[in-house]
Amino acid sequence: MKIEMKPLRILLRFAVFITVAFFVFNYFFSTLNKVEEENEIYLNNDVQFGGIVKSLKVSNNHRFGIITLSVVENQSTIFNQNSSDDRSMLFPYSLENDFAEIYEYVPSGLSVGDSIYLNSKERLIKYFYTKENKQFKGRLKMITDGFDIDFVNQNSQLKLLIKK
Repeated sequence: MKIEMKPLRILLRFAVFITVAFFVFNYFFSTLNKVEEENEIYLNNDVQFGGIVKSLKVSNNHRFGIITLSVVENQSTIFNQNSSDDRSMLFPYSLENDFAEIYEYVPSGLSVGDSIYLNSKERLIKYFYTKENKQFKGRLKMITDGFDIDFVNQNSQLKLLIKK
């Protein structure tokens, strides 16, 4: 009786593929969990403010940009967005008295004159579109993409607060 090798090879290749896929999947989700834990630690800081959009500067990286606000309500007067010594991450906002910048993906349709409310502890950002009379909610996260960090360093009006 002769055992056919072809089905055995296919089964062996399938088993190797499943094993490799499992390890890649496991690594990917453990990395995501680490990022979520870091976001939770860094952003749990009671920073809250709201304001009116004064300008938008959008990069070439999937609508990431800097949203400049004239602050109308805030819980703190100054927040140094790079208070972490880890230069591979930036906070998604900076605040100095009545001027703030939000470093985030700029939602489609957001324009000068619209309002934004940010609550770091809840990791929440609310966009209020004035002309359309609608609201959009987003989630705050630490900025970790190198291109986005460079964009903020090169284009922030609060450059003096960014450690180099």
